[in-house]
Amino acid sequence: MVIGLVGVVAAFGLFLSWESYEATMFKSDRDILVSALHRARSQAVNNMCFDDALCTDGVAHGVYIDAANHTYTVFEGATYAGRHVAIDQAYAGTPGVTLAGPTEVVFLELSGNATPASITLTFTSGKTSTIDVTSEGRITWTN
Repeated sequence: MVIGLVGVVAAFGLFLSWESYEATMFKSDRDILVSALHRARSQAVNNMCFDDALCTDGVAHGVYIDAANHTYTVFEGATYAGRHVAIDQAYAGTPGVTLAGPTEVVFLELSGNATPASITLTFTSGKTSTIDVTSEGRITWTN
């Protein structure tokens, strides 16, 4: 009887631990993407240019979202395809998270204005968060 009771309590504890782990991984991935978006916007607003030979009057900055490889790359340039590759800053996401939405968000220099975008993150267990970027560059998200 005691062994059965200990087994039930242990199984319940394991279930709660797994739920907590999944929630932490999901929030971590969301926070990494939100941080990358804030970093790109900050660099654009501050008119940062990391390679003086390639830009003289500042340049746009953005985030490329690689859903297949679960990475978020902060880049310098008007588009990911036309970026300054040596300046890329890549951040690893969580493999259990799927993404839907645009593959890149670009913030204009000085103003921080962006192409409006909505990015949906879904964890394999069904947790969902939506990250919205307004045309003024405001970044909001749901839990």
